[in-house]
Amino acid sequence: MKVLGPALLVTVLSMSACNDDSDAADATPADPAATTVHVHFTDSSVPPEYHRSWDLTLDQDTVHLVVDSYGDVLADETVEISAGRWKDFVADLDDAVDELGEPEDVEEGCTGGTAMSLEVQDAGSASTSMDLDNCASDTNRAISDEIEELVEPFTSMVGLAGHLDT
Repeated sequence: MKVLGPALLVTVLSMSACNDDSDAADATPADPAATTVHVHFTDSSVPPEYHRSWDLTLDQDTVHLVVDSYGDVLADETVEISAGRWKDFVADLDDAVDELGEPEDVEEGCTGGTAMSLEVQDAGSASTSMDLDNCASDTNRAISDEIEELVEPFTSMVGLAGHLDT
């Protein structure tokens, strides 16, 4: 028993010293060839000459942007994306999605406010879908701002800012 005691103690201490990073073990890497990202922004209810909603779709080959005013398409842009740029974006996507936080379920909201949605498909652990009602929710507005920051390298490729000018 005297020999078994120290051996058992060493085994237990060795096991407790192991780092069990279950989040890292659970993380499934995204496949750049399969991953798609879709962001939709719905503008507030304003006269048509000022209303600008937009739809951005990203995949391994293209950045596609559609800007509309109450369904009338004002811009429809598609540009190719480099494989390296997409691969780097997808590699960081899991962390970026985690940092967005949880949207607030807004019960009261308001009529005519802005909204945003994000859908990330076939991206391993980064796959997500969220709808954000930005009216009466600072949390949701902050998440929407973070989503816009996340996709800004791609919205700049298709000139989103210029298409929003009224």
